Amino acid sequence: MIWGIAKNCNLCYFWHFDRIEMSMRRIILTVILLCVNFILFSQKNGYNIKITVSDIPAEKVYLMGYFGTETWVADSATVAKNGSFVFRSKSALPKGFYHIVGSDDREYLEIVVDKGSRFSITTTMADLRSRREIKNSSENSTFFEFQKATLMTVLSPTTRESVYRSFADMSPTSLLSVFLKAMSRYGESARSDTFFLCNHYFDQIDLNDVRLLRVPMVPKKIMDYFDIIPLSPDSMVKYTDLFLQRIDNKEVKQHYLAQLFKHYSEYVPNYDVVLVHLYDTYCAGGKCDFLDASRLRIIGNRVSRARKLMPGVEVPAVVAYGADGKTISTDEIKSKYLLLWIWDPDCDDCVELTPKLNRIYEENAAAYDFDVFAVALTEDFDQWQNFVNSNNLAWHNASLAGGDTNYDLQDYFDIMTTPFVILLDENRRIVAKQFTIDKLLQLMR
Repeated sequence: MIWGIAKNCNLCYFWHFDRIEMSMRRIILTVILLCVNFILFSQKNGYNIKITVSDIPAEKVYLMGYFGTETWVADSATVAKNGSFVFRSKSALPKGFYHIVGSDDREYLEIVVDKGSRFSITTTMADLRSRREIKNSSENSTFFEFQKATLMTVLSPTTRESVYRSFADMSPTSLLSVFLKAMSRYGESARSDTFFLCNHYFDQIDLNDVRLLRVPMVPKKIMDYFDIIPLSPDSMVKYTDLFLQRIDNKEVKQHYLAQLFKHYSEYVPNYDVVLVHLYDTYCAGGKCDFLDASRLRIIGNRVSRARKLMPGVEVPAVVAYGADGKTISTDEIKSKYLLLWIWDPDCDDCVELTPKLNRIYEENAAAYDFDVFAVALTEDFDQWQNFVNSNNLAWHNASLAGGDTNYDLQDYFDIMTTPFVILLDENRRIVAKQFTIDKLLQLMR
């Protein structure tokens, strides 16, 4: 007797044959094994989540997933008269936290998909937060008990932390445990110690657990780290590299690389240094697999502009028009340091900071051998001259009122706001840019 199989792999039948070749037996056995594996594979990767919420007012519901700091629609279902609905598919559902939102924009349930994705939950609108019958999912039973416990301790942070720790220790490898450990808080003294945070921020976060990309709050907490580290270029490069070196999982690494490029593309002083470093280190030949074509083009343009403004890069001479209608050039100024001050008399910050800079200039120009080349981005000659005269600005004053500069300063220096400040050394190489004027003397020591 041998085993045979029908064409429908979902139901296998046994057939009896008296005489058949041994090789045929092997072929049929192989087909059976393939069929069984296919069924198991489909069961493993598909999902079937049945929810019943008696008296639910929504007519349609959506299974919403998390990815990074964004949410996405994983599935949808129509609600039956008895309040039941089913999310099902032959495709796998990524492991993570999900919330069920109704067509009435109300969030009804939050569930976890981790070791299993075939289960059922039954409850009522009256018992939505207090009682549920959960079948075939011990992880959702634990998750629900955690939700109830945190609701009861919402007014007691200390007790809340204790609840977090107790649930985190229940099943160390479960998604709930990994999530709770990642969200654990340091003591007050540690949270105010920048050096400690820079070096221990990720002690409780498993950066290689791809599941943490699909839970709320953790991706945001991870990106908040880059607002904690010191703003000096060396520190930002150092700690950003150390963070990325911790990550071996390709999906996780690509996600946070994309987020870091977005973060360091903001117009913040010293971010350009990190942006260029990331591009040169992780975009081999200008190819960044983790960025779409549109984003890559934007980043590429930002990097090209940023390279021109890196410390040590020589800035071309600026030629602009003075009050007498004649051109003046930075090449004519022979001081050890030269400050380019690009401003606008219509800019509130410029009106406030320009006189302050003038006082620093009058008191320290000779001692530090520095000069100021100020270009006003205005075509209103009278407004510009009135401001210059009333504030006794004795440095080199130029504006667009008499004509354009020899190159577009706003484009070249990627100026988004005024005033724009950049300090050059005696070779007219960049020392620093976009710093607060109270740090000027420190930069020239």
